[in-house]
Amino acid sequence: MIYCDTSFLISLYVGDSHSRETERHLATCSDPLVWTKWHGLEFRTGLEARVGRGLTRHDEANRIFDLLSKQRSPAGIYESCSVNWRAALDEATRLAADYGEKFTSRSLDVLQVAICVQLEVEQFWSFDTRQNDLAETVGLSVLK
Repeated sequence: MIYCDTSFLISLYVGDSHSRETERHLATCSDPLVWTKWHGLEFRTGLEARVGRGLTRHDEANRIFDLLSKQRSPAGIYESCSVNWRAALDEATRLAADYGEKFTSRSLDVLQVAICVQLEVEQFWSFDTRQNDLAETVGLSVLK
């Protein structure tokens, strides 16, 4: 399974500077993409932020969210995973203590890496360099 952070997922559905790269990576991948309740919140927040900045119309954001929902069906590209939030938060706290000074990552970025550790995911796709550095340090394969 592959864990994609929100910036990667948003780029799959809206035209931005990373869209072609995300499409290329997805086209060469046969593993399912992880989907958690966290992704639902992050994805909706990311779309609404785009609406607020005037980059996406509200009706477009709703269509995008509907498309993503269809792709989360049993035959879709996503695999729904349940996160043990206590374990993920404990892992995130440990990662912050061990690597926070080195990578200066935000807590939500550390949490996403901790979710990967908790779910035993091996690949992490993000365009955030610091987040990728942390993910790689804990043994995840990252985009190059």
